[in-house]
Amino acid sequence: MRKHTIRAVHEQDIGELLKSLGLSDLMTKGELRCGICGSTVNLDNLLCIYPSKDEVKVCCKNPECYERVLRETE
Repeated sequence: MRKHTIRAVHEQDIGELLKSLGLSDLMTKGELRCGICGSTVNLDNLLCIYPSKDEVKVCCKNPECYERVLRETE
């Protein structure tokens, strides 16, 4: 059986997490983009934050985008 580490952030703490990752200003300005489809990501459509090489990226709530993130981060 494969072992997984799952990290979660409570909705009320997401602002602080975004700030600590340097993503808060981008979101406020409407410049934070989904790492898969490029659509604008805000608090209403943010599904996940994930590592990609040496970057931190975000994913929108589009199921196709999320499935691709899962495949890329396996």
